[in-house]
Amino acid sequence: MSTQPKRRRALEIGKEQASKLPLPVKFLTEKDASFRTYHADGAWGMINNHANIQLNFFVERPPMASDVTYQLDEKGSPIDQGNMTIQQEKGHFLLVREYQSAVVLSLPCARIVHSVLGSFIKIAENLVANKNSNDKQA
Repeated sequence: MSTQPKRRRALEIGKEQASKLPLPVKFLTEKDASFRTYHADGAWGMINNHANIQLNFFVERPPMASDVTYQLDEKGSPIDQGNMTIQQEKGHFLLVREYQSAVVLSLPCARIVHSVLGSFIKIAENLVANKNSNDKQA
């Protein structure tokens, strides 16, 4: 008696079972037309009643001049660097926190972002430690 038909049947059953298994998922990455990269000096956050976490990213900078006045010579060319008016407040050093974007994360998504940031922080700390070690040796 030949085992050939049994093998064929086993292969057919294997193919049937394999077709029922979930397929691997492949994500394609694309940038939207409105995609932007921002530098952030920090973030201010809040959480709502639905456990969504909102992070508002900002850059810090000194206040910009509200105006600049130049003295001109008789030909109309500036003769000085200009006098700037900058907002000041007695007893305080002013910094501007300019908020550029906000991201709202669900709790599961925030956990993923936390994990990703944790991994990158470890890598960055190792890079800095190696650079500092190399700088000391040089």
